[in-house]
Amino acid sequence: MSTVDDRRTDSLESQLADAYDRMGPSADAERRMLSALVAAQQRAPKRRVKALHLVMPLAACLVLLAGVGVLALNGALSASLDETLGAASGTAADPSSASEFSAIGDALESDFDLRFPFVTLSSGEHLRVALSDEAPLTADPAHVGDELERTVATGPDEASSVPCTVFATSDPDHPFAIRYDDDTTFYLADRVEA
Repeated sequence: MSTVDDRRTDSLESQLADAYDRMGPSADAERRMLSALVAAQQRAPKRRVKALHLVMPLAACLVLLAGVGVLALNGALSASLDETLGAASGTAADPSSASEFSAIGDALESDFDLRFPFVTLSSGEHLRVALSDEAPLTADPAHVGDELERTVATGPDEASSVPCTVFATSDPDHPFAIRYDDDTTFYLADRVEA
């Protein structure tokens, strides 16, 4: 009996092994599964590549937008700071003590003599450096006469000043010349009505 049982067991085991081996997919099912895997693998990298192609231009646009925003903010802050400083300097001056020179015009700040164009003599007479096309007129030293007095030249704001010497000239159109202590050039000057 044991031989019969062994045969049954062997045959049962072999039948189970055969059944297990047959449980796998058919050849047609294997082809479908492989083609589905290949298709999925081909689609996945395309999506990543598209995302990478979109990320770089998007990042560049954001950086550009941030740069423009920073520049605009800097300009706005600078303008508001200029307005604040302008308002502060405008309110700091007492309007009742405004200079009689304020009607003369704005002085240019490019040259030394234009930053300090106003001179008041001890006699109370007011002088201003003569301009031609917004440039100061210089005097020929041969036409410069005697020294009249040493005084102080002031800027349009009257807050800054520099020492100078006033001379008489032989020029009938510009009877005065001003020489600043830090400059050897003579600048023609005219009387200013107060």
